[in-house]
Amino acid sequence: GGWAYLGGLQVGDVLLQINGEPVNNLQDVEKALEKAREAKARSVVFHVRREFLTQFLEMEPNWD
Repeated sequence: GGWAYLGGLQVGDVLLQINGEPVNNLQDVEKALEKAREAKARSVVFHVRREFLTQFLEMEPNWD
């Protein structure tokens, strides 16, 4: 469960950005997700590198 599962992330994916904000470490990830939670963002977009490709994964969290 959790954000990774909901966002469609897979083992080996490398997070590049969350909602357009670069993430370079775990603290950046936590900060970006907390910011989305506080704003009750309608969607959260993960930009990931998966093997040799990059892609965007979008989720629509239920904040209730």
